[in-house]
Amino acid sequence: MRYSVLVTTKREFKDWEECYKNLATMLEKEKKVKPGYWESVLEREKSFPTGLQITPNIGIAIPHSCDPSFSIEPSIAVALLAKPLEVSSMAQPEEKVMVSVVLMLALVGSEDHLVMLQHMMEIFQDEVLLQNLLEIKDPLDARKLLEDKLAVNN
Repeated sequence: MRYSVLVTTKREFKDWEECYKNLATMLEKEKKVKPGYWESVLEREKSFPTGLQITPNIGIAIPHSCDPSFSIEPSIAVALLAKPLEVSSMAQPEEKVMVSVVLMLALVGSEDHLVMLQHMMEIFQDEVLLQNLLEIKDPLDARKLLEDKLAVNN
């Protein structure tokens, strides 16, 4: 399946809500999602947070809407953060995780979500890959690396 991958690098946000809203707005501006997508992500995140301590040193978050009808085209909006943000843990919502990579999914079917989430979990176990990704300054270079590793658009 073909995915649009949108990337922002070296960004700083005051909190996870600002970061996630920025990614949702980016998806909406690019006509990848419909209005209301951000609100759906926010609602889901408050009930079922998506922060993961993926390696001992790096956390990621994979926010997404629980309603695929908001998605127009399969897309992933990525923020590679200059400073980690505190988010709630997927495993233990009362616990906090410091995340450096945020991957917002806008997928068209619930099965797509599961397949992509499983694929991401496998790929992002590699701390060297995550470190390399975080060192990239050019969003186009980061997008190319992500497209290659996630095997999208091949």
